[in-house]
Amino acid sequence: MSKEDLERTKLYAEERQRETSKAQVGSVEDWLKSLQMKVVAEPLHGANLARAAQLFNKTNQMNLTTRRLTEAELQAWAKGSGRRLWAVSVADRFGDAGLTGIVSTEVDGDSVAVVDFLLSCRVMGRKVENTMVHLAVEHARQAGAKSVRAKLLPTKKNKPCADFWAQQSGFTSPAEHEFTWDVAQSYPAPGHIDLKVGG
Repeated sequence: MSKEDLERTKLYAEERQRETSKAQVGSVEDWLKSLQMKVVAEPLHGANLARAAQLFNKTNQMNLTTRRLTEAELQAWAKGSGRRLWAVSVADRFGDAGLTGIVSTEVDGDSVAVVDFLLSCRVMGRKVENTMVHLAVEHARQAGAKSVRAKLLPTKKNKPCADFWAQQSGFTSPAEHEFTWDVAQSYPAPGHIDLKVGG
């Protein structure tokens, strides 16, 4: 049982507080600002490996490929050449949701491929998704790549992920379920989120 499992009841209570606050604020934008969100993105390490693997094997709705990996497989993959993985933790003024997202990339010629993109449904829709895309694009820009590509493998459950990439990511779609960003253009981080990148 992870820390997140043990705190599930508390997390549900915090979510009710968020929904109450949403009803009291005029616009979604104002509500997002009022949350005072903090996102921390870190590489894979001993303390977050178990929770990261759990996310890989439990997350279905916001999941680009629904790739399933054991802790050992995940650790081995992340050490491969040209690969980066960020474990994304989310908190706001109502509480700490903990490690709720993963975004990983792999250099592929002059482009960077988004390999994994998954986010717990309890923090979906607050632009954490866009923050994760920002991480991937900024990494690609620093690596001297020309583009970032994401390829969705559709399942019965990951329509929210398909909708995000098609409608909210800002990426172009050269083919069905394929999305591209020209890294000559920076990808803005959402202004209401305080992002810290570790490691």
